[in-house]
Amino acid sequence: MTQISEKRITKKMKELLKQRFGGFWFKVHGGPFQAAGIPDLIGCVEGCFIAIEVKRPERMDQVSTLQAVTLDQISRSGGLAFVACDPEEAVKRVAEYLSTS
Repeated sequence: MTQISEKRITKKMKELLKQRFGGFWFKVHGGPFQAAGIPDLIGCVEGCFIAIEVKRPERMDQVSTLQAVTLDQISRSGGLAFVACDPEEAVKRVAEYLSTS
């Protein structure tokens, strides 16, 4: 059974989010000059900051402590921050958030 890569999940997620909500979305490419723990996908829609840590389905429970702390800081600051492995589920979470904002 072939596993879908995180890169492909992120690309599909970004495409669906942009198509459904418009706004500004970008993939964060980590590296030695990038702060550690920054979520993979960042967006701004209707003035709302959104951060998504993308994982493959079998790795959903493998969020590092630093990633969890960063997601929590974003949430406490009023943004939407979550972990997702399914592009459709990410669209659903963003839609729910925007409907209550």
